[in-house]
Amino acid sequence: MDYVPYAVPFFLLAILLELTYGFLKKNNTYRLNDAISSLFMGSLRTANKLIFIGLGGYVFYLIETNTMLWRMDVDSAFTWIFAFVVYDFFYYWYRRSSHERHFFLSSLVAHHQSV
Repeated sequence: MDYVPYAVPFFLLAILLELTYGFLKKNNTYRLNDAISSLFMGSLRTANKLIFIGLGGYVFYLIETNTMLWRMDVDSAFTWIFAFVVYDFFYYWYRRSSHERHFFLSSLVAHHQSV
């Protein structure tokens, strides 16, 4: 389950609280460009997921219709543990390559820093 859509109202509330606090203290440190950058990166992250899910679904559809695809039992605990370990393995290598390769690093820098 993706909790980001549920967290967006809290993000917006935190922005308003920070802005109000700075206004009341007469020391506003709120930067609009940081907020816009963070919101844009969040929406880009969500759009990126939709593209990968669609592409992945299409590839799995092609594989399943053209070959015999090995299936695992959805009700088995082994299936879920296996899926978690495999997902974590690939996510680890994606993040590691993001920190080591310039092609992936350019998107990671935008994620880690707002200017």
